[in-house]
Amino acid sequence: MSRLTHPYASLVAGLRADAGVFLGLDPEALAARMATARDERNRRWIEADPQTEEDRNRLYASLGELDLLKYAEWHLADTDKHALHDEAVALALRLGTEVLDCGGGIGDTTLAFAANGVPVTYVDFPGSCSDFARMRWERFGCADRVRALAPDAFWTGKGARFGMIASFDVLEHLENPVRHARRYAELLRPGGRLLVTTCFRHSRRNPDHLPENDAYHRLFGGERRTARRCVLTNLGLRRRRWYHYERP
Repeated sequence: MSRLTHPYASLVAGLRADAGVFLGLDPEALAARMATARDERNRRWIEADPQTEEDRNRLYASLGELDLLKYAEWHLADTDKHALHDEAVALALRLGTEVLDCGGGIGDTTLAFAANGVPVTYVDFPGSCSDFARMRWERFGCADRVRALAPDAFWTGKGARFGMIASFDVLEHLENPVRHARRYAELLRPGGRLLVTTCFRHSRRNPDHLPENDAYHRLFGGERRTARRCVLTNLGLRRRRWYHYERP
């Protein structure tokens, strides 16, 4: 893999400091807030117990600062994701293509592409996380390479527009992940790549995740008995690695 100008680890190294600036908290106050943010977020989710995708979307919008702090802490610590992002950026540079970042959250995936010269479309709901994302794109001087797309617009317009789609730990948050996977396939150009990771594990630590249920197996063909009904391959995508699919 060619050496990147801005490896992912270097981009997330300043997450805590940037979060402090964005939230108006000094380092001590930020550390205290981070220490309790995930538990508070999960408590609110469990108490709300959303039953529909509309309920889930409203709750996500209300969590704002808590989500920002949760994801900042996670992105700093998850070194496996650091390597995956660097691989994705290097591939996008080789392909010379625009990327669609689905469920971009606090914007680190979008930043990884844009800071390294790749044009990218970011999709997520407006709010604290997307505002924080834009602040960081501007700080790194790459906001002009980013196009923000509202979630509703994700479902409209013609398909086959992108040479790469990045969907990192998104589908497990959705009531209908199979529907979203179909849309990913529609939006990929021939030869396009889908990089997708998921964590279908519902628990008190991740109460907003769907369980590892039949939706997971329909997406990935995770068991021998479900391999023939893997949504991603039945949509015509070819599996290159467990997280990497190509549209012929």
